[in-house]
Amino acid sequence: MSSVFDPLALGPPVERGGFEMRLARNRSELQQLQRLRARSFRGDESANDADRHDARSRHLWIARPGEPPLATLRLSHHLDAQSLLAGYSAGFFDLEPIARLQGTALELGRLCLRPQAPTAEVMRLIWTGIARMTIRSGAQRLIGCTSLDGADPARHRALLAQLAVRHLGPPDQRPAARGPGASGFGHLATQKPAPAPPRLPPILRFYMSLGGWVSDQLAIDTDLNTCLLFTCVEVAAMPASRRQLLRALATEKAGSAGA
Repeated sequence: MSSVFDPLALGPPVERGGFEMRLARNRSELQQLQRLRARSFRGDESANDADRHDARSRHLWIARPGEPPLATLRLSHHLDAQSLLAGYSAGFFDLEPIARLQGTALELGRLCLRPQAPTAEVMRLIWTGIARMTIRSGAQRLIGCTSLDGADPARHRALLAQLAVRHLGPPDQRPAARGPGASGFGHLATQKPAPAPPRLPPILRFYMSLGGWVSDQLAIDTDLNTCLLFTCVEVAAMPASRRQLLRALATEKAGSAGA
């Protein structure tokens, strides 16, 4: 892979509604994004949220021009099984079933926004960045760990039951969770559904709308006090309308100012 600060990896910046989406250009900008992550995930901008995966990933920078970042997302393109099995998600899930599949994977992680960020505008720019990197990298699948606040699986029972009924992946591809506290939830598919199923979190809802799936086990991230779901989107299996949307987002031009 070329330098993680290579702006050509994503193409020209996209501007919309007074915001700019591009890649972090240097170590100083990466450090600003790491402070944003620390504020979001650890409640303290001075905390350390850097890890070994940052140096082999690219990092979305979304901000008003000339101002500090409002949002970020880490993108790691795994060209082979060795890279995939050394990635972030592999620390929490046994990704051997995914490593056996054909094609490369784009791993998404560390998504966060400042509280004052206008969510709809900023998230559209994030989807644009994901779409463009997917198309430009030729990745066959998007993978990552979706976080659920709170490390007690019982807290998320209704949501997990909904996922178990509607969104479990192929049995031979579901990665097993690693580490203390890991637990399965596939059995919840046989239970009576809640009268008012909870709404999926925005990032998870977007993945599922692309035809994505989750594994049937939860991993526990004690460092960030979250439950983790392994999520996978097979690009070739996306509904036709979503593939069209992905291509449309990926081809938005620099300086575009659409809604």
